[in-house]
Amino acid sequence: MGEAIKRESREFKRNLKRLVQLFLFLIAGYFLFNYLFIKPSNNRDWDYGYEILPKLSVDVTKVKIKDLRDYQYTSSDAGEIRYKNVEVDINNLTNAWFVHEPFSIKPFTNFGGVAHTFFCI
Repeated sequence: MGEAIKRESREFKRNLKRLVQLFLFLIAGYFLFNYLFIKPSNNRDWDYGYEILPKLSVDVTKVKIKDLRDYQYTSSDAGEIRYKNVEVDINNLTNAWFVHEPFSIKPFTNFGGVAHTFFCI
């Protein structure tokens, strides 16, 4: 009787090990497939407000930004999104800030990564 229980226990552990190995193999295969066959692209179905990307051009001392998002937050969650074109002469630039917002969502409060970055001029 005791020998049968030991044999079943060994068989259970062996089957569990195979199941874990299969699971890890499938996860690795999924990530490998995505890495090899799904190419990065901006041509996707983006959320509201992110479907238009800004375009920058630099001409010696002038920076032109086309389709710069200009949010106007309202009482609703979505807010109003406008786009504007901006031209900045770097010779007349007095201040510029690079803002970095830390990634601080529980349980990753000690992660130290960056959630968002943006410039203010």
